[in-house]
Amino acid sequence: NAGISYNGRNFSAVIDMGNLGTNFYTDMGFVERINNYDADRDTLIRMGFKQVFNNFGYKLFPKKGKVNQHGLQLTNFLVFNPDNSLNERTNELEYQMQFKNTGFLFVTGSVNETNLLYATSFTDAKPIPKGNYKYNQFGFGYRSDFRKAINIMVRLNGGGFYNGNYQGISTTINLRKQPHLNVALQLNYNRLQFPEGYGSNELFLIAPRIEYNFNTKLFWTTFLQYNTQRNNFN
Repeated sequence: NAGISYNGRNFSAVIDMGNLGTNFYTDMGFVERINNYDADRDTLIRMGFKQVFNNFGYKLFPKKGKVNQHGLQLTNFLVFNPDNSLNERTNELEYQMQFKNTGFLFVTGSVNETNLLYATSFTDAKPIPKGNYKYNQFGFGYRSDFRKAINIMVRLNGGGFYNGNYQGISTTINLRKQPHLNVALQLNYNRLQFPEGYGSNELFLIAPRIEYNFNTKLFWTTFLQYNTQRNNFN
């Protein structure tokens, strides 16, 4: 893996490249992409990959008004198979605005392409066949002033998804009682809809977190999560 980055007052850039071999085993870690599930044969296939990530940002600082800074970010993410054929690409443009009260707003849109090597399924119906898929997605998010005792973050997503489409909403409500207590509740909902025969699915995730600071050296954290996709509780 190799990369370079620059972070100036107005302009920032990141370029990163990586290569992971098929026989690389992360005994003390986890690599998400190396195991590929083939729904037709109900088996896992190991395959290495190469990836290129770059991000370019430009931001402005208004001298007057409620906005502290705002700007654009362009992100490109490419994944290649071991034979250098295209596996996946994402081109994303995002507008960000940060307010002087620490509030944050963003709008994003992306163009995606996936060369699906193996049939996969997100429902109990017929698996999505392997092939080339192109789809667009969008998102909107807002975070309120996190200095307040109660603050909230909301994100809306939607657009295409392989041969279907999806809509999603994610929200986090945070309660702080200085200097000891912090309570947060995260709720995620995603709806997947595919053409007739491929089914549909609704996915929920609920994740409360409770943190208590006894002093500057000792704290307690309790994190719970329920996930309907795997029907498990952690």
